Amino acid sequence: MRTPIIEEWWPTTQSLDLIRGSLKEVGSAIQQELCRVLKDEPIHSKWIAFRNLNQAFGMVKDYTNIPTAFLLLPTFSDWCVLWNNSYLCDGYDSLCYNLTRLHGFETLHWTSHDSKTTFLPGTVFSHRILVNQKLRTRSVYCAKDNQRWIFHQAGKPLVAEKTVFYSARIIRNRLNEQILAEMLMRLGAEPWNEQFYNLGRRKSILLQRLKLPDTIKKKSAKSFLWAT
Repeated sequence: MRTPIIEEWWPTTQSLDLIRGSLKEVGSAIQQELCRVLKDEPIHSKWIAFRNLNQAFGMVKDYTNIPTAFLLLPTFSDWCVLWNNSYLCDGYDSLCYNLTRLHGFETLHWTSHDSKTTFLPGTVFSHRILVNQKLRTRSVYCAKDNQRWIFHQAGKPLVAEKTVFYSARIIRNRLNEQILAEMLMRLGAEPWNEQFYNLGRRKSILLQRLKLPDTIKKKSAKSFLWAT
């Protein structure tokens, strides 16, 4: 399921948020949201051409406890992929929420890892879309909490879901990497496949916070990437 470069940057690639829309419009909306939250703090945005995902992910040298660099990647679909440099590797759910609620983009925040990484094993996703100007959310959660597995779902199931899995007697089998990846494929997204990204012909957008407060903690890639 996960191609070599995705594995090389694991666990930062266990969450690759999906936003349906043009790269330019999504990038502008992300910058607006960052400026709204951070107020007077400058946000630097630039378009960059990358040869491959390895070069793209390698642009960020420091990893922080909260995201301070955001990489918006083009694909061969109508989805954009958003990656950030948080060493917690759990995506940015509240940003996806506001991209839908305030800017009207369909978003899918997700994280999935069958073994322990930055958190205990588990798979979760939240799909959001505006329907008649009202926010519609579908969320499914299947993760280990201490020694117990917990499953929860809310909202109307997506057509792409195979809800038959949710009746499995063993809770951890109700949603996992395989089930989620197949659901994303039915939605036209393959974020764990290097061939899904259109880096050869199109530029990506890198947004970065320039002045970080002293309270932000940093780590190097070598300190937590599995491939190092």
